[in-house]
Amino acid sequence: MPPAKGPTISEWPTTRNDQGERIQSFYKAWASGCERAGLQGLLFQDLRRSAVRNMERAGIPRKVAMAISGHKTESIYRRYGIISARDLAAAARMEQYLEAAKNGGTGTLLGTPHGEEEGSCSGDVPNLLN
Repeated sequence: MPPAKGPTISEWPTTRNDQGERIQSFYKAWASGCERAGLQGLLFQDLRRSAVRNMERAGIPRKVAMAISGHKTESIYRRYGIISARDLAAAARMEQYLEAAKNGGTGTLLGTPHGEEEGSCSGDVPNLLN
């Protein structure tokens, strides 16, 4: 089978500065852009980490998320798996819900007993939003 035809590297679009010179590195521009935006110290890699965390939370399959983020190995991908306080709180709510369900309680993950209005706390399942 012949190799796939496509653009060569020299045909790919390049980024140029105001003088028409090819930009070799974007780090200086990144730093000045972050400073102008009031985000001093933000690293480009921080965006990748946020994207990985958001894909994990959204339930995107790991192999798909790795392809999107450009990670070639799962061990490197897992380094981006930072656990936030929000993640821990969600896990605690899930644990409380499962424990209540195991003990015969009824309700939703948010703690609303079935058949009752949102915000009502009566019933077997504790209000997990507090």
